[in-house]
Amino acid sequence: MNTKQFIKATLFGFLIWLVPLIISFGFYDQERRLVIEETSFKSVMVVVLCAVVVLLSVRYFKLLKGDYIRQGLLLGLWWLVINLVLDTILLLPLLKVSFGEYFMQIGLRYLIMPIIAFGTGYLLRKRQ
Repeated sequence: MNTKQFIKATLFGFLIWLVPLIISFGFYDQERRLVIEETSFKSVMVVVLCAVVVLLSVRYFKLLKGDYIRQGLLLGLWWLVINLVLDTILLLPLLKVSFGEYFMQIGLRYLIMPIIAFGTGYLLRKRQ
């Protein structure tokens, strides 16, 4: 991953964190209570996360000319790290839960990122 790709990957990783966060605000009232069932909210957030990761994976891989599997693995792991760090710094204090609780409730879903990015790289490699 060269410097330009690293910057793009980092920006995309931040967007993957930011877009679902912004969308989630629409599901809370002014007293910070969910306005829909928690299960429905979690489902919507997983769908949003998947959509953002797929869209940004496509954008990232669009200009690559090779080394897709390695790029996919590095990209997905980098996005995972970015999102876990941002959540640890900004979200955990708001939720007032331990890292273990957070990881089981939210963080585990972030494994979607390396799975999608690696899968995209794998498919592109097969097409060469």
